[in-house]
Amino acid sequence: MMFKQYDAYQDSNNLELSIVPVGWKVDRIKYEIKLLTGYPFNSSKYTEEGIKLVRGINVKESILDWKDTAYWPEVTPDLQRYLLKDGDLLIGMDGSKVGKNFCQVSEQDLPLLLLQRVARLRVKNLLNARYLYWNLASKRFLNWINRSKTDPMIPHMAPKDINDFVIAYPSTEEQSRIALFLDQKTSEIDQAIAIKEQQISLLNERKQIVIQKAVIQGLDPNVPMKDSDIDGIGKIPKHWETFFNRRLFRENSRPVKGDELPLSLSQKDGVIPSFEMKEKSLSPAHRNNFKLCFPNDLVVNRFKGHLGVFFQSNYTGIVTFHYGVFEPAKNVYTKYFELLYHTEQYKTLYAGASNGMSIGLQNLSNLNFYRIKSIVPPLEEQKMICDYADKVEKEHSNLIQKLEIQIEKLKEYKTTLINDAVTGKIKVE
Repeated sequence: MMFKQYDAYQDSNNLELSIVPVGWKVDRIKYEIKLLTGYPFNSSKYTEEGIKLVRGINVKESILDWKDTAYWPEVTPDLQRYLLKDGDLLIGMDGSKVGKNFCQVSEQDLPLLLLQRVARLRVKNLLNARYLYWNLASKRFLNWINRSKTDPMIPHMAPKDINDFVIAYPSTEEQSRIALFLDQKTSEIDQAIAIKEQQISLLNERKQIVIQKAVIQGLDPNVPMKDSDIDGIGKIPKHWETFFNRRLFRENSRPVKGDELPLSLSQKDGVIPSFEMKEKSLSPAHRNNFKLCFPNDLVVNRFKGHLGVFFQSNYTGIVTFHYGVFEPAKNVYTKYFELLYHTEQYKTLYAGASNGMSIGLQNLSNLNFYRIKSIVPPLEEQKMICDYADKVEKEHSNLIQKLEIQIEKLKEYKTTLINDAVTGKIKVE
């Protein structure tokens, strides 16, 4: 979509902006807002009802999130100045998303009290609050805060960082027009993004269903079926068999030399070299406890068996003792069992076989792994099912990738549109 430009532009006389439309003013926002940071309320005196407190954890990207709510019993005279009003802008001043966590107060949010480490911006006569909101949503503001914030480990902005941000602004009437335009256009873009994200979700769901059906019921819809006699599995092809895992996989003791490739198990990418993991956990000092892993071995994270973290290894290397490393028996195609154990039915079976009450501490012992029954197609069918699953995976991944590219383009367009509208590069009519 093409937008008109203003008839004439002028030098902004400010390093933060190049040119602006003739008649627009350029200044630091401190001259057109009243900035206030919150009161240091004593958390030991919070109540379960009363006036809601706006804390840093409540200020998210464009919304107030009340999943974790604290209350103050009453508004005493000394707290009156910390009461918020409809249209006030709030900025979270700490955290990894500093510069992104900001929102606008609406009438239905009230009454609210402002807590420390949250900044309130209240516009004066020459600024429209919603126009200022879109300036805060611009890439310029985020870039400004990224340059100004302190301590990359615990990002933090100061009131001065906000006050010194430079904006360009026309008359309040034109600001209102620009704000309304951005409200409408960004809403349309967000809706388009949401539709594509839903399409991705449906594609992933469909992929999972298609692969799961192939893994449990085979590729021939006309084959005679029988009851599997395994909880949650239902019917399987009549010519398939079921065996306890102890007949399919065994963990063998293999000597470790100490110079093998360190491997890790990623819930997303499977067995990969440890240096490819975001968090490296292997240390040469502890390699006496490691296990040797060969290609085609089945590797499981014992504490995540209930999440389906079983993967075939494509590497020779070593893993920590927290993992189970199982050598496949004859007529076992490990990739098939990786897919089988990723199904929701087998996640449930492994959850029941894992010891421990706390999530994350549910250990799947060798004994309990061996006691689980698996469905076992003939070897050639195992391979055919894996080939089919790989084809389905690629087809869906290609479709998802196209949608992801479209989403990124929409996000880029939204960013550009906001920046161009609040700097006068395009004329809103």
